[in-house]
Amino acid sequence: MINQNPNAKYIVIYPVSATHLVSCIVHNENWREKSSLGKPVLIGHTLYGFFTDNKKEADYLVAILNSSILDSLMKPMQAKGFAGSERHISKKPLEFPIPKFDGNNSLHVQLSELGKKAAEKAYEVLPRILKEKGYDKKLQERGTLVPTEVANLRTSIREEIKDLLDQIDELVLNLLSSYSREISPLRIIRIGTSSRNG
Repeated sequence: MINQNPNAKYIVIYPVSATHLVSCIVHNENWREKSSLGKPVLIGHTLYGFFTDNKKEADYLVAILNSSILDSLMKPMQAKGFAGSERHISKKPLEFPIPKFDGNNSLHVQLSELGKKAAEKAYEVLPRILKEKGYDKKLQERGTLVPTEVANLRTSIREEIKDLLDQIDELVLNLLSSYSREISPLRIIRIGTSSRNG
């Protein structure tokens, strides 16, 4: 927690441990203004965070981290849990050649725009999906969802935004293969086309 920037407007986060790599943006400035504490968000030991004041950079990075391409490439590197499913994402995503955001690079800008659209669409469909699954009531009762409910919710949202995710995957494939000779584009396509649930 010593390398955090509490003044950053945006924090891109992803979990240390999960079956699938997932990411989102914490709007730190909004939180600070709306929170009764009036304090910025601090990232604990169960999350990794990237701090930025550039919303386009945050959208770009979230698009890449939520791609099934990066998730699939990471799978062989993840430890397996008791039931045989992948666990412990740790810093595995950072072992891939993700270039720093460049606002003059059209591929980076396209990923940023698609990341923003995907987040907006997910936010739009979330209340309906929560209600359809009865999770809205569970959230009111318990204040949280259990891991299987979160996985079901994530799968439903991904189905709703599949067209955007497919476009993101294509761009991430181009991005990673253009920045690394070590990753065969054919291998990425083969791995990246496997189904991704929860």
